[in-house]
Amino acid sequence: MRDWLILTAPQRSTDVPPSGNENRPLVTLIVTCMNHSNFVTAALESVRNQTYDRLELIVTDDGSSDDSRQVIQDWLGECTLPHRTVMNTVNRGLCRTLNSALELANGDLVAVMSADDWMEPERVERQVEVFERSGSRVGVVYSDMHYVDQDGRRLGRTYHAGVTDQPRGEVFEVMVRRGFATTPSVMMRREYLVLAGPYDEDLPFEDYDMFLRLAALCEYEYIPEALVNYRINPESLSGRLDFRAYDRHILEKHLGFTLTGDQEIAGRIGRSACALYEDGRPAAVTRDDLRLVVRYQRKSPKTLVYLVLSSARIPGTAVAWALRVPRRARARRHGMGISEPSQ
Repeated sequence: MRDWLILTAPQRSTDVPPSGNENRPLVTLIVTCMNHSNFVTAALESVRNQTYDRLELIVTDDGSSDDSRQVIQDWLGECTLPHRTVMNTVNRGLCRTLNSALELANGDLVAVMSADDWMEPERVERQVEVFERSGSRVGVVYSDMHYVDQDGRRLGRTYHAGVTDQPRGEVFEVMVRRGFATTPSVMMRREYLVLAGPYDEDLPFEDYDMFLRLAALCEYEYIPEALVNYRINPESLSGRLDFRAYDRHILEKHLGFTLTGDQEIAGRIGRSACALYEDGRPAAVTRDDLRLVVRYQRKSPKTLVYLVLSSARIPGTAVAWALRVPRRARARRHGMGISEPSQ
């Protein structure tokens, strides 16, 4: 017996109502829900209120324990948009659920949004316009986002506030240094999504690994407008995960694309490995990570020292304690006005 269930609405997702714009791209909007019954209606209403009308909607619920599923079904009962649903009877994880949703998608362009966020009415229109005037090499268009609190009030800042030169074009080497795009603001060409392959179901989150894969295949474009409202929710997946623990799994898959990229990837894996080792991660795991690092990056003293210590199975917490002693001593000397000796 299957532990999950896909339900599809009677209306076929290809039956897009005539709009006079049949030559424009069909956009698939995927709204993902997990215990968001208080927020999902606002997210779905933001789909209904889009100024762009070549849309299909896919709504997923990943085994919510609240009444999210009923709220979704009630809203869809009055929805005239072509729509499908993926309803899991148990929690299958975001990546598996998204892969099921993408099997139902027919759009030329695809956007994914969590049910605790919502879009500005012109979000889809603005991103489609960028795709239409860009070459086929552009496979991702992303925008800025408003930060909002639990009650939906804007916090007076945006995700890219103060950044005047966001990455565009070929961005792979920038992406391995830092993840600058985030799922709610991103729209993707489905042809590149197909080439990139399905979401990695061994990961609890979807975006960074897929954005790296897309960056190796296509170009990115940026809209410097906040087109999405991103809710700061401590109960969300991003608020509960230590992303450093997944750096090796994600980044190792992208070695071999460029020399500079390999060095950046090795550096990130090394920094995460050392920090997690100090936090108590098993020495054997740290040793394996640092062996990978020294194959791709110039051997820094810290990497070599930590490789020796982890190979000797010395607990990282002991290393962290030993490091804190001289740090505390230095802090006390500074506090008493005693200067550090010159190096």
